[in-house]
Amino acid sequence: MSTVLTVLLGIFSAIPFVIAVKRKHANITLLAVLDLFISWTIIGWFVVLTWAIWGRSDPKEYAKQSGVM
Repeated sequence: MSTVLTVLLGIFSAIPFVIAVKRKHANITLLAVLDLFISWTIIGWFVVLTWAIWGRSDPKEYAKQSGVM
């Protein structure tokens, strides 16, 4: 039972990182490190999630998506 719970919590903890990868976040490395070290707290998880959602994407990728390039 505890192994299943640990795996589920690990997957849940990685959600901000997965979102950042999908968005091609500009600070993906720092976000991954913070996700690893502070996402085990509820507040830390919400901070990393918020940054993953509202943080800047890679400028080149953003320009490509918006049709500038």
